[in-house]
Amino acid sequence: MEELKLMWNNMFNYRGRARRREYWIPQLWITLLVFVEAIMMVVVALLTEVNEDVFTIVLLLLLLAMLVINFGISLATISLTVRRYHDIGMSGWWYLLIAALGSIGVGGIINLVFMCMDSGADNQWGPNPKGYSSINYGGNQNYGN
Repeated sequence: MEELKLMWNNMFNYRGRARRREYWIPQLWITLLVFVEAIMMVVVALLTEVNEDVFTIVLLLLLLAMLVINFGISLATISLTVRRYHDIGMSGWWYLLIAALGSIGVGGIINLVFMCMDSGADNQWGPNPKGYSSINYGGNQNYGN
């Protein structure tokens, strides 16, 4: 649950780094939320056939609520993904290019590969979040100590 708090607290933070766990735990919860939304939509759509007037209003309200929730999740996910790119040593602008490649069907696969990569060494976006570094600071090398 700490990863979800990090995602929401850093919703507009495009600086720094995000480890794989910080990225993937919220993605799991978002996937579960999408399944719940889909089930709710099917149930309401089926009930719309029973009492069209009432359930049409419920369906529209549900769609509006899902739109607002999903917009917020999208904003938080974009910044999280940019920080994940930083963690592997890439600029967040690569995400824009890879999202554009999604229109021809390969962007999702490329993004999946990048999101699975391990944290790189210290870089311009900050120190390695795993707590060890390949960079020598003041004569002391910090390899997990």
